Amino acid sequence: MAILQGDRILVGRIAGRSEMGWYSASARFLDLLLMLPMLLGMSVQPMFAREAHAGPLASSARARKVWRLANWAAVLAAVLVWAASRRLVPLVFGPAYGEAVKILNVQAWIVIFVTQVSLRTRMLIAEGKPVLVLVLSLATAVVQFTVLPFAVRLGGGVGAAYATLFAWIVGALIAPLFFGKTRWFVLAFWRAILFPFRA
Repeated sequence: MAILQGDRILVGRIAGRSEMGWYSASARFLDLLLMLPMLLGMSVQPMFAREAHAGPLASSARARKVWRLANWAAVLAAVLVWAASRRLVPLVFGPAYGEAVKILNVQAWIVIFVTQVSLRTRMLIAEGKPVLVLVLSLATAVVQFTVLPFAVRLGGGVGAAYATLFAWIVGALIAPLFFGKTRWFVLAFWRAILFPFRA
């Protein structure tokens, strides 16, 4: 949550109040969207814990099924928010916030990677690997706060949204490749997205 709040502070300080207003408006929708991975994570945590007692979650058929369904739910949510943003933002905040639509169009896709990270975090905790959770979270934060100031200066709120999206892509799909115990999560993500109906 700290990673997702940091961008709002920097947008206001670097890009000005108008840009911060548009960014804050779009971020309200992002906050609602990000309830999906939180709720999914909380609901499947007990199942992950039970399955982890029987063996590695990487070989659990139930865990793989949940993984596929959760990732596809996130993709569907991202597509719906992206498609509805042009009408949704002006409807809630008024026509003066039209610029927030461009920001939300980028932010909508963040939910896919936050969902991936949320599920991975709960699986690692169930398997007794909290140190890896901390390391991967720090990697995401470092990327976010390194790229963010440059992105805001270049593109304002839209630049901040792209920086946050990039940081979560790194956290979900690139940082895990550096650890043998988390590498399989990346492959599992692509399998879930590309082959959702495979057993």
